[in-house]
Amino acid sequence: MWEGPKFCHRQNSLINLDQKILEQLSHDIMVPFGKAAFFPSCLIHTNEFLVLLGEGYYDERTSKQTVEILQRRGKSLDSRVDSLEVNIKDLEAEASFLNATASFLVARFFWEKGIMLNF
Repeated sequence: MWEGPKFCHRQNSLINLDQKILEQLSHDIMVPFGKAAFFPSCLIHTNEFLVLLGEGYYDERTSKQTVEILQRRGKSLDSRVDSLEVNIKDLEAEASFLNATASFLVARFFWEKGIMLNF
């Protein structure tokens, strides 16, 4: 017997539960005590990460908040890497120019002195 709609409903319920877990730091539960008894309790620290905020300051954040912080840091690092790549290309072009200029000046010096160079 096909259980597609039931599976989809269970899948959606699981997704909703996952989203709820990601947004909260503690959860109220009923803990089984034997075969017929339950008592209320609370799960704590189920979704905490210790995140460096800067200058030695740390804070506990949810996984959702942690992901957002990491995405912002990733964007900042990407822009820094792009800037450094541009600087590297500029420095490589300058080094190439200076190398060509130095080679020209050495050749000119020896030509003026009448010394033949065999490269």
